[in-house]
Amino acid sequence: MNRPSLVVLDVGHGNAAVLLDKGGAIVIDTGRGGVLLDFLREMNIKYVDCLMISHADVDHVKNAPDLLLDEEIKVGTVCYNSDASKQTRVWKLFRKAIKTARRKDGTVGDPQLTITQTGRLDRGDVHVEVLYPMPEMAASAPGGKDDDDETLTSNSMSAVIRLTTKAGPMVLMAGDVESGCLEAWKEEKIDPGAKLLVFPHHGGNPGKDDPVTFAVEMMKAVRPETVIFSIHRTQYELPIPQVVDVIRRNSPGVRIVCTQLSAHCSARVPATAGAHLTPHVASGKPTNTCCAGTVVIDLSGNIPQVMPLTSDHEDFIDSLAGAPLCRRAL
Repeated sequence: MNRPSLVVLDVGHGNAAVLLDKGGAIVIDTGRGGVLLDFLREMNIKYVDCLMISHADVDHVKNAPDLLLDEEIKVGTVCYNSDASKQTRVWKLFRKAIKTARRKDGTVGDPQLTITQTGRLDRGDVHVEVLYPMPEMAASAPGGKDDDDETLTSNSMSAVIRLTTKAGPMVLMAGDVESGCLEAWKEEKIDPGAKLLVFPHHGGNPGKDDPVTFAVEMMKAVRPETVIFSIHRTQYELPIPQVVDVIRRNSPGVRIVCTQLSAHCSARVPATAGAHLTPHVASGKPTNTCCAGTVVIDLSGNIPQVMPLTSDHEDFIDSLAGAPLCRRAL
């Protein structure tokens, strides 16, 4: 790719994205399965400038140890927030992989991914901002307390990454943030606006918050023209239909893009893969369960250009039996 681009990988249930620019490559979360490493090899990427882990949930960090320990691909820096509350096997492997990569390849482990990192991670023509969490929250970390004496969790510490170009804010990747993030933005007078939003929690339940109310507030804050849900076809039955409905109702004309074909949208899987799909590796391709599949976002213009194209993607959606969430009558 000769232009600055963000590739949102179809990893099933989870998040993984790769920012490609003349200044290098950044990986933002790693998802599950082998899709991330397959994509990096497909693109002949041998060096990742920075690996950013939004938070410690398995569906965001599962492949990080594999990337850090890969014999062919080296990682310059890995940024993450400490999380003593996570005692999962994957998080332990992640910590061990950082140590091994540091000793073997000189990988720099940076245990902070807060707003103070903004400007330190820029690559080429893309300004990489961290809009959440605040640095003082990292002093407590998950399991500790915030200023309101509320217990911090992995999700409430999830990092939010925004990609901005000369044309303005382009993409907001919201990890798995909850209402505390929205409140912090208001208090800090941070405008998280962006043309495209990778929706938090894959369109599912945001912790204790009501998902519909949360969706309304998130859309009001970000004001995106395109919303991406990174989902598995059947796992956790996402996105929640009421979330999609309220997004469409409150943001007329918004484009909804799901990486895989939700069971809410079609009871049957197409017999063949859609011709609209990008050529890149995608978790749903072998089983024909892609909807948009792996999404490529060209950041070189005044607005983000999303592939698959709207027209081709809508033709595929219209060919499905049933009532797809992004097209059904409200």
